[in-house]
Amino acid sequence: MVYSSDYSSEEEEDVEEENESVWNPSELLEELNQTTEEKRKKELQIQLFTLFLNQQRPILSSKMKDFLLEEGIPQILISFLIQLDEKSPSIPKVDSQAMKQRRKEGSDDEERVIRSYRLMELFHNPMVDLVEILQPNLQIVLSEMFKIVEENSRGNFYHFHKILMRFLSRCPEKTTYFLLSSGLIWKLFDEIHEPAVADSLLGFFCISFPKHNDTLSFYKIVVEHRIHERIGNLIYGVGNTSKAIYASDFFVRLLEKLSSQELAANLFLSICRTSDFLDGLFNAIVIEDGTFSESQKLGCANVLKELLLKSGEKALVQHAFARPIPNMLAAIHGRLHELASKRVETISEVLVRRNNDNWKQKSLKLSSFEVKRPIGSYLFTLLEILGNLVSVNPSRISQISTGAWKVLSNWFIEHTYNNLYHSLFVKIFRTLMLSTCEEEQRQLLQKQKFLSRLLDNFKKPDIGNKGFIIIITNIIRLMSDSLSPHTLLHQFFNSHDGWKSFIPLLKELTLAQIMPYQDLEDEEQDFSLELGSTYAKSIGITLQPFTPSGEIVKKKKKKKKKSKSHALLVADAHSDQTSKEDKTAENWWKELTATLESNAPQKQEDPTSDWWQDLKEELNQLTPNSETVKE
Repeated sequence: MVYSSDYSSEEEEDVEEENESVWNPSELLEELNQTTEEKRKKELQIQLFTLFLNQQRPILSSKMKDFLLEEGIPQILISFLIQLDEKSPSIPKVDSQAMKQRRKEGSDDEERVIRSYRLMELFHNPMVDLVEILQPNLQIVLSEMFKIVEENSRGNFYHFHKILMRFLSRCPEKTTYFLLSSGLIWKLFDEIHEPAVADSLLGFFCISFPKHNDTLSFYKIVVEHRIHERIGNLIYGVGNTSKAIYASDFFVRLLEKLSSQELAANLFLSICRTSDFLDGLFNAIVIEDGTFSESQKLGCANVLKELLLKSGEKALVQHAFARPIPNMLAAIHGRLHELASKRVETISEVLVRRNNDNWKQKSLKLSSFEVKRPIGSYLFTLLEILGNLVSVNPSRISQISTGAWKVLSNWFIEHTYNNLYHSLFVKIFRTLMLSTCEEEQRQLLQKQKFLSRLLDNFKKPDIGNKGFIIIITNIIRLMSDSLSPHTLLHQFFNSHDGWKSFIPLLKELTLAQIMPYQDLEDEEQDFSLELGSTYAKSIGITLQPFTPSGEIVKKKKKKKKKSKSHALLVADAHSDQTSKEDKTAENWWKELTATLESNAPQKQEDPTSDWWQDLKEELNQLTPNSETVKE
């Protein structure tokens, strides 16, 4: 935009000369004052504003300011923005092809567009506050502006957006209250497919007020007008296919904007007050009878994903050197997952159904290979939702069906170059391995032979998921170290010859991966690959290794005091005679202590038993350089 301050003195004189040649309203004003016929009077007023906006740089004089306050004049001024076609009926638009054609034809009228642009420029001129001048007629002006959504309007939505933002910045309280109370703001949702209209709605709902009380009042009124229900009907409503994708994009942008805006949590709390909003999203995702188009399903999945992921962030960082900002969506995180986590089984069923049905994605040819059944953005979004739900709610991992695990594991092998999917699968798989769902673990690793398939796939020369196979097998290796030897899964690992022979190679490859990133001069550097090591924690494994003494300690609490006496005697003898560095003796001592604790009552009942003498002999054999253990 160009304002008076942007011109040099010579350029300003040239502009004034040009304006004088175009703008000479004396005769029109004189005729206007003398005319009493309303029709002729309106024609002269339109002609006057036409000449005014034909100037290269319209300037409001004191006479023009007074003229704008006269009755009916604000409507005529705004008519150059909305550009109603009087030959066409004024009907609210319902995605009409005729409306689109008229706008296309009207866009070619250069003079109309230029006048609309100069009107927008006049509103943003810092030398003259046109909003302040029109404030007595604020409601009339806004009502006229919103006629741009009518069927017979050829107005420019971008110019409308800029002028509306000017009203919101200059008098936010009055503008927002009137647009909400009159319901005009909701008319814009019919044109949400227009980028400028979406920007206008975003600017309206993300408005900032100078006082906190005004902000709270605004959010309260917006919630009372059921904003989430209105937007939800556009996103997942039946028959809203053409607008659903635009409405979902707008809602995602709204979440992004308001998540960092102070007090906006009051606006989001109503989403989780009931499950209606989430139920509408899930229904559109689950129903496969053709009621919802693929684009509408994708829009619903995107909204759900952004709600889950965005609400999990405690703080937001706008740019690299900014101080973190509290996340307003964090207030609904718990309730949101409480409602959504119940649908884990539903989402897994969708994956199975999509895999069994005719694959809706066409094959994808890339430079060096062809993907016969690409996953696509919709299924990938569902996988992101599933991964987030089970990682935040690990107990829900058991709700993923056996069929869904088969689909997920097959996709991991089949889509060998899809690293985005591989990272998601690792996230879901790790949650299963860290859980206590041994039956589900056996179903996947043993009965569905996923472990054997991983090892077979690893031997292939040209695969793109070899690095992820290393991560997954390390997760399996570390998880097996935490299992009791009595578990069926541990016995399966011990009986799997291919797995046992693969472990040394796995450790060698893992060390080769992490060594370049280690500080070799650091003596305290952790190069271990076992449970509790830095590497185990880096891949998300926080399990503890299984030790037989762990189980024995638990049984120890059930023994009576009488059974502890011999154990204490042996412990004193062992502490005096054995070396702490000798790990073999230490392990032997733990087993011996446990044996004494379990057998001591029986030995005491037999006074002729020589168990104590046997114990002394064993101790002397273990520590031959020490003195004989005294009784």
